[in-house]
Amino acid sequence: MQSLILMNVQKDYGSWGAFQINPSENFVNELQNHINSCLQLLVLVENHQPDHISFASSHLFRFPGMQLDKQNEETILYPMHCIQGTLGAQVSDNLSFEPNAIYISRGEDSQTFIDRTYYDRLCKQLNLIQGNEVMVAGFYRNYETEDLCNYLKLRGFAVIAFFEETN
Repeated sequence: MQSLILMNVQKDYGSWGAFQINPSENFVNELQNHINSCLQLLVLVENHQPDHISFASSHLFRFPGMQLDKQNEETILYPMHCIQGTLGAQVSDNLSFEPNAIYISRGEDSQTFIDRTYYDRLCKQLNLIQGNEVMVAGFYRNYETEDLCNYLKLRGFAVIAFFEETN
């Protein structure tokens, strides 16, 4: 496999983090094997401000899992996670990357659900993908990972999704 895109592999997606996902040792080992064998590695990381609009704590009488707009799945509220400069925002200690990994961060703008600069940076990197097969992998699969997989398929890539947990 030539290209691997990692999502949701920060410590807040681990067993003690905000999402409390406990990736199995087998999953982590297999994911590390994919990391070691890929030629291109994109690591998508979240880097939120504490008052990010997607956090339930930023809204009066709202709780994680609630939607602000029932028509728009992107307005699901989450617990605080991957806060800039915190341990939870760091990539999991269970994984190691080559120095040539490309990191793309999102969530710096606390007042928007959709970070346009993140998508611009991501699209530029996706244009550089070589070959026709891409694996999208991580500890947690959600609508954002599904959107990325669907986008890659529309661009003609064969997509392999590899996730420990789905929500």
